[in-house]
Amino acid sequence: MTFVRSLNTGFSRAGRTKRLIVLAWLASLLLGLALALPLLRELDRYISPTFLEEKLVERYDENAVETMKADREGSVLLGSLDPTMFGFATFLGVYDQYLNGAGVKWVGDFLYNLVFRFRVLPGSAILMMMLLLLYGLLWNYLAGGFIGIYAKDPSGTITDFLKYGGKYFGRLFRLSLVAVILYALLFVFVFDNIRLAIASGTANDASEMTPFIYYVVKNAAVLLLLGVLAMCFDYAKVRIVVEDRASAFGALARGAGFALKHFASTASLYLLLAVIGALLIAVLTLVDRWIPQSSYWTVLLVFLLQQLYMAGRFWLKATTYAAETDLFQRLSESPAAIVPPTATVST
Repeated sequence: MTFVRSLNTGFSRAGRTKRLIVLAWLASLLLGLALALPLLRELDRYISPTFLEEKLVERYDENAVETMKADREGSVLLGSLDPTMFGFATFLGVYDQYLNGAGVKWVGDFLYNLVFRFRVLPGSAILMMMLLLLYGLLWNYLAGGFIGIYAKDPSGTITDFLKYGGKYFGRLFRLSLVAVILYALLFVFVFDNIRLAIASGTANDASEMTPFIYYVVKNAAVLLLLGVLAMCFDYAKVRIVVEDRASAFGALARGAGFALKHFASTASLYLLLAVIGALLIAVLTLVDRWIPQSSYWTVLLVFLLQQLYMAGRFWLKATTYAAETDLFQRLSESPAAIVPPTATVST
């Protein structure tokens, strides 16, 4: 099967670009530390004179953290603290926000107030917007680098990786803006209305099972549609790089056309990669629950394991770009989509 061959090729090419994956992981880690260190300094200034340090090391205490946030009500950094930032609850929070479109709606609201009302939202909104923007810029740059290497120059060096990242950064960023707008419109005008219809239609139902079933079906449909859209945007990125396209809308139309025309292969490949990602999350969740975070050393161990998980996420993302690029080159009728000869990548 074609998608299986592309998956094997993706694993092989990602395995030969280990230095590029480590570079991407380090860039993400440094960005995260740059944003986390000011928060840690402010936490230390608040906690040091108190007896909360040992208590918070033993376990996350929601009451203590909420008291701290109330005492420092004007702090943008402490206002961004949330229980879902810790441990495996992160994935539950992200999953819930993903299905409800919290991220794209929040970004849309931020941009609407900034552009049309000339108003910047107060509090932790600035910090979170900076975080989303910086990570969005980083991922667009890395996507251009990885796809460029896998599509055009499998023997490329770190210099080539950086060159491709810069060359396609602007085009991929415009595609990301199109994605944010499309997702925001879907959530605001379609998914939210479906949720409200379920709530009003089952308000007088005697059984809680009826709305539960409706919400399960609705969430499954939303998850399926978002997965298909994400896959279409992936192939739009591939087309931008492989065919050297300048138009984000044109690349999205042709990328979606390719993904839907070869839906059996593209969806099977995407599903296999999603299952691998879910297994990584399951392993981290088990480890997080198994290790008692009751001392500095166990907290440090969990942090190192979490960074190992993040490195695995970058490896999986690189594998995804490599496999999808290979599948596009195998099945595309475009003359620009020529499979490059196998070569040893500089690692």
